[in-house]
Amino acid sequence: DHIVTDEKIKVSDFIKSIGHEVIDVGTYDHQRTHYPIYGVNVAKTVTEGKADLGVVLCGTGVGISVSANKVPNARVALVRDITSARLAKEKYNCNLLLVLLLEQYRQELSQFMKMVVC
Repeated sequence: DHIVTDEKIKVSDFIKSIGHEVIDVGTYDHQRTHYPIYGVNVAKTVTEGKADLGVVLCGTGVGISVSANKVPNARVALVRDITSARLAKEKYNCNLLLVLLLEQYRQELSQFMKMVVC
């Protein structure tokens, strides 16, 4: 989502810094965009075996999770905290996590992402 581009760059840099490869499918600027396309692109990247896990950042996560869930074999979870992310990965075997990035969650982003990708 274009409203969280700055956070996406931080998350991408962080994931790389702990030794993981990042496949960035956009967005790349702050221009308003048709965000469901990016949810589908991430879901296809995961379901086609190009990535083990997809992470999408979004202001609310609702629309993009609906679009990503339409991709066959995508198991999408909208996560708001570390507990829901852990359960989505461990109990429900979700392969695509939609991270809600409303203002109150942005401060915990690095510790949250560490748990998600490790």
